[in-house]
Amino acid sequence: MKCVARWWVVLVLLPLTACTPTAQSGAGDDDTRAEDEAAIRDLRAAFGESQAAGDAERVAAFYADDAIILNPGDASTTGIGDIRAGIAAFHEEYEWSSQEPIEELQVEGDLAFTRTAWSAVRIDRDTGEAMEASGKSVHIYRRQSDGTWKIVTDIFNFDHPVDPVTSP
Repeated sequence: MKCVARWWVVLVLLPLTACTPTAQSGAGDDDTRAEDEAAIRDLRAAFGESQAAGDAERVAAFYADDAIILNPGDASTTGIGDIRAGIAAFHEEYEWSSQEPIEELQVEGDLAFTRTAWSAVRIDRDTGEAMEASGKSVHIYRRQSDGTWKIVTDIFNFDHPVDPVTSP
């Protein structure tokens, strides 16, 4: 099954990389792959720190202007304005602490993806009620014109049934 999932992602990303101009000479080459992977790992770490701090503006800054979040059991959130508003509303209502170790990371030119397994605790700010959750996620990143990486697609699910939630 693991092999099938990888091939599916490759089949989806390959046509995109073939039509995507590189933002810098040699982008995605073996010479820059290690740098690109390190930058994405740093992005993931800073993303998690921003979530734990409840810094909705900083969390939203990790998304591209045209990003989409595919929320489980709910409508997708499209565009940085709606993403920013959704993240702000979530952080007003909940504290969020998560761990999201990267299980797979691939860079292909100006696109990359991570596959993670995550676990989190969500605490209702009004009631103090805590909910533990876990699941899996895939994030697709696009290199920006300044050479940085941003999330363009955020897909996540839960390991167990839960009420629909907006992405933290």
